[in-house]
Amino acid sequence: MIATPYLQITGMRPGSLSRLARGSSSIAARNSSHSTLGRLWQSSGSLDFPALVPRQNLPSRSPCRRTITMSAPEKTIRDHYLASPPISQNNAPIPSEESSLRDAYLSGMPAEHKWGWVIYRCTYTDDSAWARFRARVEKESRESLAESDVPEIAERMEWVWVDDDRNALDGASTAALRERFRAWREEEIARQPGDYDFEVIPRWRYFIKIDQEVMDSLVESLPDDTRWLEHAFVKFVDEFWDMPDDKYPRSAIDKDDDGGEQKYDLEPIEGCTKEDVGFMRIMPDMINASFYSALCGDENFWGVFYQRPPWIVKY
Repeated sequence: MIATPYLQITGMRPGSLSRLARGSSSIAARNSSHSTLGRLWQSSGSLDFPALVPRQNLPSRSPCRRTITMSAPEKTIRDHYLASPPISQNNAPIPSEESSLRDAYLSGMPAEHKWGWVIYRCTYTDDSAWARFRARVEKESRESLAESDVPEIAERMEWVWVDDDRNALDGASTAALRERFRAWREEEIARQPGDYDFEVIPRWRYFIKIDQEVMDSLVESLPDDTRWLEHAFVKFVDEFWDMPDDKYPRSAIDKDDDGGEQKYDLEPIEGCTKEDVGFMRIMPDMINASFYSALCGDENFWGVFYQRPPWIVKY
């Protein structure tokens, strides 16, 4: 785990375990071939998440990693999973997430239905950096599919780049983007009528926001020969989120290294002091088929992946 305030899907803060509990029953019930979380559940019968713990007195970008001591059975399960490719109950290899996207999601949608998210440009200070970011996302996502076992799903992939309305988008708030996204969704659904559950269709529930804060995190990673650096992120927004009525600060509780409780106040983010602020920071390489597939079919998966900024989720 890299020393920076980001979270791999193999690590969650203790405060996230209640959200995991809400989603774990759905993971177990869901066909285990449909996600990495499902494969882990099938392999071990449980989900064990070591913790990354933020500290109140550290600078915002200073990391603090805590290692949880695992029992011998837990360690055996973890080591077995890491050493062995996951298998299904009938001993057949578990399909890739890309093939699950095709078989469990796209196969049940109209032929004209695309997969992929809307990506809003909300800063116009550097046209060159924006163009390089767009090109890299398109290139990497298509190359990944070309190397997968279902390259044909690239034909239905579509990242919807919205960058042609500077007057409305430059500096736009997340709330304004939600309104714009809802209007776009209504227009798209009108072209492919049906009885849809928006909450379980990632294209119609989530979108991506690229503002100046995001571009500042990306700029060092944009040269073609540079991997995405550990502090790079994009903002992944849940359109279904609403600002809570109670805006008073709340305290969260974590465990310190000695097992005692440690309280810390949640700083307001876009005016919200609750744990879930309606968006999370994800690594740019999560704009792909694998993460899209992981969010398909269950409204609870937002809570499984979500971490409050400034944490950056890596999947």
